[in-house]
Amino acid sequence: MDAAHKWDDFYTSDSRESFLHFTNDQIASILRHFPLAKTALDIGCGEGQLMLQLEAANITTIGIDLSKIALAEARKHVKGNLIEGDFEKFYFPIEQKFDLIFVKFVIAFMSDIPSFFKKIDDLLNPGGGFILLAPVSNQPIDRNIEADEIFIEQSVLDISMPKYFSNIREEILHAENEKKLSLFICSKD
Repeated sequence: MDAAHKWDDFYTSDSRESFLHFTNDQIASILRHFPLAKTALDIGCGEGQLMLQLEAANITTIGIDLSKIALAEARKHVKGNLIEGDFEKFYFPIEQKFDLIFVKFVIAFMSDIPSFFKKIDDLLNPGGGFILLAPVSNQPIDRNIEADEIFIEQSVLDISMPKYFSNIREEILHAENEKKLSLFICSKD
C-alpha cells in the first residue's frame, strides 16, 4: 500500500488515535519568538487544525498532505491553500518562501533527511522559524517495528539541524526510557 492510501485509511478509521495538537499557549509562545511572521507552511497538515490556529493569529497558511481524505476535511475549515502531495516530491515556485515551517510527527516518514532539511532551508526566509514536533529516540530505530515508525533518531537531528539553524531550542514534552516527545523551535540566520 502506498503512503497516500495508508493515510487515507488512517483518516477514515473509526478506531484511529487522535493526533497531539499544539495548544493555543504553545502557538502564542512560538509566535512570540517570530513576531514578524506573516506566512507559514504546515507539512503533513492533516485536517488543518494547526492552520486554523495560525490563521486565527493572522498568519497566511499553506498546508501539504498526502491524504485527500484529511484535506477534504481541512477544506471545510481553513482559508489557506491546501496541496495534495508528497512534500519531498513537490516543487514549490522558486520565489515561494515562508516565515515559519511546521512539521508535526511526519519527519520520521521522510525518505531522505539531508535533502528534507536542505529543502526546508531553501523555503525558509532568513530570520524564519522551523518548528518540529517529533517523537525522538536516543537509540537506533528498527523501522520494521510499527510502534517505532513515528520516531526519529536524536543522532540524525544532531547532524542535520545545526547545518541550517543557528538557534535550536528543545522542549521535552514527555520522556520515557530512551524515547521522548520533543518540540524544537529553530531559527534561521
